[in-house]
Amino acid sequence: LSSIRSWKQWYQRRVRGTFLCNFYYLFTLFCLFLCFNLSCFTYLRIANSNINSTHHPHDHTTTIFSMMKPNNTLLIPLLVCLSGLVCITKSSIPTPIPTPIQVQWTDFEIGAMISWGMETSASNVSDTGFCGFQTGNNGSWFAPIETYDPEFLDTDQWIQNAVAFGAQYAVFTAKHCSGFALWPTNPKSFNYTYSVAYSPSKMGQIDVVKSFIKSCQKYGVRPGIYYGVNNNFYLNIKDFAVVNTSYVAGQQNVSMQLYANIVLEQLTELWTNYGELTEIWFDGGETIPVMDNYINKYQPKAIVFQGPQQYPNLIRWVGSELGQAPYPCWSTIDSGEDKWGSGQDNGTLFMPAETDCTIRSNDRWFWEDDYYQVGLKNSTELYENYELSVGRNTNFLLNLSPDPYGMVEAEDSLIYKELEAVVSTQSTFFFFFFFFFFFFFF
Repeated sequence: LSSIRSWKQWYQRRVRGTFLCNFYYLFTLFCLFLCFNLSCFTYLRIANSNINSTHHPHDHTTTIFSMMKPNNTLLIPLLVCLSGLVCITKSSIPTPIPTPIQVQWTDFEIGAMISWGMETSASNVSDTGFCGFQTGNNGSWFAPIETYDPEFLDTDQWIQNAVAFGAQYAVFTAKHCSGFALWPTNPKSFNYTYSVAYSPSKMGQIDVVKSFIKSCQKYGVRPGIYYGVNNNFYLNIKDFAVVNTSYVAGQQNVSMQLYANIVLEQLTELWTNYGELTEIWFDGGETIPVMDNYINKYQPKAIVFQGPQQYPNLIRWVGSELGQAPYPCWSTIDSGEDKWGSGQDNGTLFMPAETDCTIRSNDRWFWEDDYYQVGLKNSTELYENYELSVGRNTNFLLNLSPDPYGMVEAEDSLIYKELEAVVSTQSTFFFFFFFFFFFFFF
C-alpha cells in the first residue's frame, strides 16, 4: 500500500488534474484485486476440472466463464473502485497543470551540484557565518584574487563524474557567497574586479562557466547555473542588505540600488552568453521585482529554483540538505506559503521539489583543507538518499566538490560509480520482479 500511495503521488505530479490522478490510483487497486481473483479462479478451475474428469469423464462443460456469475467476488473490487471514484471526484478540487518543462524536469530524477570557486581556493579558512571568510579570533579575512589558482582545472572530469552516478543535468556555482565570479564579468554600472578576468595566473583566467557548458554539451548533460543573489562578501552584502560595519581590506562599498543593477547585469551575461540553460538556481531565493521579466526574456525554457512566483517553470527546495524528502511530499503548494517543504495536497501552484545532498557528512559542500577528515558516505547511504528523494516525489541533486586544483578526488569518483551500480542493480531487480509477476498471473 505504501508503494501504491507513492504511485498516486507520481501520477499527481505528471497527470492533469485530481480526477485522472484518483482514476489511476483506483485503477491500480482494481488491477491488484483482479490479479488476486484470477489467480484464485485459475486454481479453482484446475481443481474443478480434476474433480470432473475423475467423476464425470465425459462432462467437459465446466469452463472458467461459467464460474463468473453476477454474484461472483470478481465484481466486488470493480464496484468498490467505481464507487470510490465517484465519491472522490465529486469532492476533488482540480489541481494546477504542470508545464511541459516541469514534467520534463521531473523525469530527469538525478542531477549534480558542482560547488567550486574562491571558497575552495581559500581552503585554509571556513566560509561560514558571513558567507565570506572567518579566521576565528582574527575576525573576517577577504581572500585576495591571487588565492585563486586552479593549476589542473578539468571540467570534463567534473561532468564525467556526474555521468558516473546517472546525473541528467548539472548546476555549477558561477558565483557563490564570496562574490568571486567564475566568468569574465563586466557590468556597466560597476568596475567588478573580483573575477577570473583579473586573475594573475594563466589557468586562473579561464572562463570556467564557458568550459563547464562545453563539457556538459560534450557528455550530453544539461547545464544549469547557480547564482547567489542574497550574499556577496566582495560587495559587503548579506541577506540582500548592505552590512553597516567596517569594511575588510578588499571589499567594496555599494548601495542596494547599485547592487541590484549589478546582479541583473551579471545574470544577463550568464543568461545570454552561454546558450540555453536547463536550470537556474537561486540559493535562498531572490527579491528583485523585475527578475521574472529577465528570465522570461533570456531563459524562458529554464527551470528556476526558488525563483519569482510569477514565473511558470518553478521548483522549490525540499526543506533540508540531508538527502531526505518529507513524506508525503506533494508537487503542489499554496500560493501564500514559503517555497520549500512538503507542499500541500490540492495546492494552487504546481512547484515540484528538489532534494540536495552532499557526498560528505556534516553538510560539506565545498572542498576544504580538512576534507579527508570529514566522513565520506558510502554507496548504500547515498542509495538511501536516492530512495528518500526520488522515491518521495522529488529530484535528487548530489554534490561534487572539486579540490583547489580543479579536480574531483579519486575516492569521491569511486563512490559515484558505486552508487550508479547500486541504482542499476535495484532497477533491474524490480523490472524482472514485475515481469515475472505479470507473466505468472496472465
